[in-house]
Amino acid sequence: ITQPLLYRYFPSKDSLIERVYQEVYVNRWNPDWEVLIADRKQPLMSRMINFYRQYADVIYDYNWVRIFIFSGLKGADINDRYIAHVRAKLLVPLCAEMRHDFGLPSPAQTPISSEEIELVMGLHGMFFYRAVRHFVYNLPMIDDPDAAIENDVRTFFKGAPTTLKAMLAQAH
Repeated sequence: ITQPLLYRYFPSKDSLIERVYQEVYVNRWNPDWEVLIADRKQPLMSRMINFYRQYADVIYDYNWVRIFIFSGLKGADINDRYIAHVRAKLLVPLCAEMRHDFGLPSPAQTPISSEEIELVMGLHGMFFYRAVRHFVYNLPMIDDPDAAIENDVRTFFKGAPTTLKAMLAQAH
């Protein structure tokens, strides 16, 4: 593709980056995930396993991972915008659901702390790093990603209630 042709469709570098962001990140976000996370008719662990299996189907993608890594290294705002979206639509709701599930004060009673967000971001990062190992480091993808996701979430749930309770106790 020639530069003049590129500028015919995208009048600026920012417009090209915005189009990439929309196509690679925004258009792949499934709003049903937000409904799934909030659906208290299912146990929270099951919701999280189901969500992360669906999410992995989206992010275990060569272009998704490499654009995310490259844009972060270049200082583009794609990462900041996407992480803010993930924080608002996934991490904060997960923290609220964990509090509900573990019998802890609601976010209305005690605001969600940055430490709580970091706790859930640690779990979230496990799935992303699995994709990085494959698409950046060229290591083989695990044979059964669904089983690995289930193991990751189950392991998280073994420690999360105790850790979250301790965090909230220290806050008071």
